[in-house]
Amino acid sequence: KGSKVDSIIVAPSGIEIFLDGKSLAKYDYWADTRPYDLTIVQKIDPSRKYLLALRFPKGDGLGGYKIKLRIQALDEIAFELSTVMQEINFVKEVLLKKEEEDLEEDFLKVVEALNVEALKKRDWPKILSSLKKAEKALTLFQSRAKKYRVYLIGHSHIDMNWLWPMEETIDICLRDFDTVNKLMKEYPSLHFSQSQAAVYEIVRKKDPSLFNEVKERIKEKRWEPTSSTWVEGDLNMAAGEALVRQLLYGKAYTKKILGANPKVCWEPDTFGHPVSYPQVLAKAGIKYYYFMRCGKKLPIFWWEAPDGSRVLAFNSTYNGEITAKDVVSIATEIARDYAINSSMYLFGAGDHGGGPTRRDILAKMELDERPALPNLIFSSSQDFYDEALKEKRDYPVVKDELNPIFEGCYTTHSDIKRMNREGENLLLSAEALATLASLYGYSYPHSSLKEAWEKVCFNQFHDIFDGSAIHSSYEYSEKLAQEVKESTERIIENSLGFLSSHIKTEGKNKKALPLIVFNQLGWLRDDLVAIEMPQEAFSSFHLINEKDNLVPFQIEEKKLIFVADKVPAFGYKTYWMVEGEKTPLSEAKLSINKEGKMESADYLLEIEPSTGVIRRLYDKKMQKEIFRPSFLMKGNPDTYSIDKASNLFRLFKETPHSMSSWVIGNIEKVVNLSNRCQIKIEEQGPVRIVLSTLRSFSKSRIEQKIILYRDLERIDFTTKIDWQERGSEKEGIPMLRVFFHLNFSSPEATFEIPFGHIKRSALGQEMPALRWIDVSQADYGVSLINDCKYGHQVQGNSMSLTLLRSPYEPDALPDLGVHHIGYAIYPHRGRWKKDKTIRKALYQH
Repeated sequence: KGSKVDSIIVAPSGIEIFLDGKSLAKYDYWADTRPYDLTIVQKIDPSRKYLLALRFPKGDGLGGYKIKLRIQALDEIAFELSTVMQEINFVKEVLLKKEEEDLEEDFLKVVEALNVEALKKRDWPKILSSLKKAEKALTLFQSRAKKYRVYLIGHSHIDMNWLWPMEETIDICLRDFDTVNKLMKEYPSLHFSQSQAAVYEIVRKKDPSLFNEVKERIKEKRWEPTSSTWVEGDLNMAAGEALVRQLLYGKAYTKKILGANPKVCWEPDTFGHPVSYPQVLAKAGIKYYYFMRCGKKLPIFWWEAPDGSRVLAFNSTYNGEITAKDVVSIATEIARDYAINSSMYLFGAGDHGGGPTRRDILAKMELDERPALPNLIFSSSQDFYDEALKEKRDYPVVKDELNPIFEGCYTTHSDIKRMNREGENLLLSAEALATLASLYGYSYPHSSLKEAWEKVCFNQFHDIFDGSAIHSSYEYSEKLAQEVKESTERIIENSLGFLSSHIKTEGKNKKALPLIVFNQLGWLRDDLVAIEMPQEAFSSFHLINEKDNLVPFQIEEKKLIFVADKVPAFGYKTYWMVEGEKTPLSEAKLSINKEGKMESADYLLEIEPSTGVIRRLYDKKMQKEIFRPSFLMKGNPDTYSIDKASNLFRLFKETPHSMSSWVIGNIEKVVNLSNRCQIKIEEQGPVRIVLSTLRSFSKSRIEQKIILYRDLERIDFTTKIDWQERGSEKEGIPMLRVFFHLNFSSPEATFEIPFGHIKRSALGQEMPALRWIDVSQADYGVSLINDCKYGHQVQGNSMSLTLLRSPYEPDALPDLGVHHIGYAIYPHRGRWKKDKTIRKALYQH
């Protein structure tokens, strides 16, 4: 009676709270009342009823909510009971087992002080009296308990544009910095750790005065910038160079602007971690790693990359509250498993920010008075890691990736995946060409490139890049991606123009029109050139190289198409269009017919004309059937099994499930897209032959061009999909994959990861890869290459690429519309390393 009633409400998509018909509070986006106690009733009257009503907005986001009422009088009793019981637990599980002295007699005094009968009868006055007696008996263990230390790390986990727009993210950053700064003034012992350089930059731009105060807290060593990266980005799908730029710009900002040099990489919520990452971290001067997802059930371990580089990793939860149960739990686990006295616990409201709360600080102050709890220290994360290394160095070693989790995120929201790959490619090309031009006096555009990289890095924030944000988040990301595209293309154009002006292009024929082909990659290269026909082009012409040799070409849709061969690394090669038609002599011929047969000097490719699948791919030089023969009747090419065919599109239906953007659910239905399709000879020239296919299914359609080259060993599949499949809580989630069935199998497959590769068991699990995966035997193999996808499967002799998914939350329509997807098959002699799959996979550059 007369007690205060507070509430803890978490509503991911916003909420309005009413008491007896009057609005108490309204949150347009994520609601979390932990940082700011929301009082429901100042003094509760047991004689009357209260009507608490909740109203939720419509639109994107996550359904559901959590609500907990805190009645002050009961809260105080529960706190007392829980705290004493946790003290007893700590004595029993740690002190009695770890201390050399016999403490059983002292422990018996604690147990005898407890009134078990009162507990059974819920006689609260007697219970509280017995708890005080037990607490007094627990003082016998105080000196021993306080040898154990729990480093309390205050933190605000800020998800960039997850379930709210950029404007809200800005407000979160400003709110949290201001709140924590005020709490630090009020409580001088409070420490705080904040990650993500982009968060600091938001505050610097929007509130310089507040930012300067935060810098003072940093100088006092009370505010720890764990901003070693620009944002907490996805680590599986970002290219290796992008991971380096996250660290480069994060650490550079923290050093220059904040005056700190972080040694901790902070990735609590990231969805998996590649085995190559410790090497990247070590080279960036990072010693320590903090994360939550995909651990190996080891709280502390050395995480080791293939080259032997190591970081000390700590794996635990975040967004915690300071309670006796939580601090005892982590202290007990670390003491039991590692025989050290130091442990670390993260507290503070998060996701939509929040950080340390007054309730947390007061709870810590109260727990400090308890004799049989560990010593609780507001601290920095680096202090904990340093202490952990002083106490012990022979922690377990993990030499593996920390994957997978949330496999749907490798595919969901295809737009951000393509934007990322294009941004990474354009930036690397722009940097290479601008660097070459700078050798001849071109002014290198440092600031423009840095700004573009920071935008790409921002879009790699895990909830954005992984496709698990709301629709408006991607509108903002698309704006950033477009800015990157425009600035990098401008740099590329300016660099090429500058370089071209320094190249002598005059050939033997003074009237010939020169074409300069640049190679921005670091190796000798043969690849396709497709350019708009120059306005100055002759009505009829032939193409020659620097040796006056005729070069095969063809013109398709006003584009000049030819293969440039042996273009030097970071160099160029000049070709000339010469007036007058001449046909180059060519022994290697291409052939194609309406029945779907395509042939080059390397391959015989057979497309089944009614369905568009590949029923045969034969390597003429190696005399090998590359794909599993799909003929039902031996020697009869008119019969085939669709399940054995390759380039086979399959539509999957997942059962409805929560977290549909993140998780690939149970598959209830699989449909081979074997309905009748139209095929047509699209191109037939000396450079390449192209067969187009068109198929419709449900409300969607797939247009594809299958391309066989005279002088290139890969087979391209340029694909346009008008995807109109919708997921829903009632119907489930549609998903599209394309399959290739090899004529051999391997227990392992190789997947490209950032700055490396990894072998994984070929057991059919959805796994992340960058540009390629490969299945090889000793003498032969096949690589599957892509230009914008990340989700892959290999099972036995089957390799597949996941193309599209349509989950329904938090974005109801993440992938509806037209998608352009490129993938390629690259058969090779020997294993992939010998035949340079890595280089072939960079054909988009």
